Amino acid sequence: MRVGTMFLDEIASLLVPRIKACSEWFSITTQLVDRHNDLIEIWVKDDGAGKFEMHDDGAALEGAREARPETLRALQALGVAIDETGRLCTTAREENFAPRVYALAQAISMASYLEGDSHHAH
Repeated sequence: MRVGTMFLDEIASLLVPRIKACSEWFSITTQLVDRHNDLIEIWVKDDGAGKFEMHDDGAALEGAREARPETLRALQALGVAIDETGRLCTTAREENFAPRVYALAQAISMASYLEGDSHHAH
């Protein structure tokens, strides 16, 4: 059973995000990738009262303030919105932090693929 345990430990280590503090925000670098094959990074701010703001820094939509209707529906299903600066954003509480990070990472990946280069069309 040692091989099975080693395999599970190795898989689990791939899923552990890297976290880096930057002033009042901290970044979580996930093991999920966007359409450019870049690791997805999520920015998080703790308000000190158990609520967290999270966003993608505008990377998925490359700062665009609009998205296709199908992208908007998918984002809404994941509980993610587009803010006034074009960032994908959501909030979380301590009790649902991990699922919200995962939902935002899914949204970033999905929006990146669905939107593609549509905001750079002629």
